[in-house]
Parts: sequence; structure tokens; C-alpha cells
Amino acid sequence: MPKLLRSPRESGVISYSYLQYGLSAVIKTLKFDHKTFALSTHGAQRLQNAFADLKKQGAITKDPYLIRQYVTARVLKRLVGALITNALTHGTTSWDKVLARALSMVTQAATVGRAGDVALSSLYKGNECLRFEHVRIKLVHDPAGNEVLVGRVKMEYRKGEK
Repeated sequence: MPKLLRSPRESGVISYSYLQYGLSAVIKTLKFDHKTFALSTHGAQRLQNAFADLKKQGAITKDPYLIRQYVTARVLKRLVGALITNALTHGTTSWDKVLARALSMVTQAATVGRAGDVALSSLYKGNECLRFEHVRIKLVHDPAGNEVLVGRVKMEYRKGEK
């Protein structure tokens, strides 16, 4: 199993495919801008050798890497805010759909769930998804006297341990 790098920026190692794509884009642009441009067989071999040398030196890698992208409360607030603002600005055929989408995003992030844990999946035969009967939301007062919504979500169907 290949080593999983944290990210190219953190490790200082560039992805082989990223560099290959960049080089391909440069060559295509050169061919488009300069009709007479052609990469010779010798030139192509030198590029292959350069890639091999960089891989041997550890400057580039073919190993997969992981880039963690967290859905923070701030990001989620902006997403839901944009969803509601869009519905207010441009109108909506159904506020139920807007609120269901917002609830789906918030629930998925709050439960660290996957889409299949929260929404109905085509891979299941029945109603194995989060349903309204699994969600309890009540309006309460916090210690400062503000009204807040408190929810409890029962993850009835989930893959793996959560």
C-alpha cells in the first residue's frame, strides 16, 4: 500500500500527475500559439528522463495524497445563508425544499455523516435513511433568555461506527 501524504504543499512533494498535466497544458498551448512547434522524439525522451530523475530524488510522487477539507461552522453558516438568500432574492417554488436542503447540510455536518447516512440512497431497497421521526427539534430558552432551537438526531441507518 502506498504511503498517504498529507498534501503536496505540506510535504514539499509535487504530484506526478499534477506536473504531467501542467506540462501537457504548456505543450498544447505552444502547439496552438506556434503552428510550427513540434516536440521531437529526443525532446520527449528527455522530458521522460527528467520526470524519472525527479521521482528518484523524491521531488515528485505517484503516491496518493490526502487534503483534509473540513466543513466548519463558519463555512456551513455561509452555505445555508447563501441558500436562503438565493431563495429570498430569486424566489422558490417550495420553502419546504429550501429548508429540507438546509437541514440536510446541517445534519450531515453535525453528525459527521455521509450523504447515504442522511439521505435516501438508490442502493437500499426500503426507507433506510434519516426520516422526520428520527429528528426531534424544540424551542428552548438559553441561560441568557434567548430562544434557541435544540435538536436530537437518531442515526438509525449508518455505515460503520459513528
